[in-house]
Amino acid sequence: MSHNGDCGGNVSGPPPGTAGERLLVRGEDGLLMDSLACRTVSLAELADDVRCGRRFRAREGASGSECTYQVLVQILLATLAPGATAGALSAMTGLPSAVREGFPTGRTT
Repeated sequence: MSHNGDCGGNVSGPPPGTAGERLLVRGEDGLLMDSLACRTVSLAELADDVRCGRRFRAREGASGSECTYQVLVQILLATLAPGATAGALSAMTGLPSAVREGFPTGRTT
C-alpha cells in the first residue's frame, strides 16, 4: 500500500485495506514498530494514516508506558516544521504530564 497522502476518497475512516487502530511500540532508538504487522513505520506513513482518519496508540518499548501524544507531536513537528532537528523533536518527549494525559496546561475551561 502506498502512503502518499491519498485516502482513496475515504477521509472519514482508515485507509482502504487496513485494520482500524494501529498499535505501535517505540524503541529506545525512536523507531516505531507496528506490533501487529511486525514492521517499522515511518512518521510520514503514520502522518498519512492520521490524515485519512486512522487512529493509533503508541507505547514505549522498554517501559510499556503510553507515548501516543509524544508520537503525535513528532508527526505534527515533522509536518509543520520539516527542517526541525532531531534534537528539537526529542525535546518534545518531555511534555508536562497534563499534556501527555490530554489536558492542555494553562486552560481553565
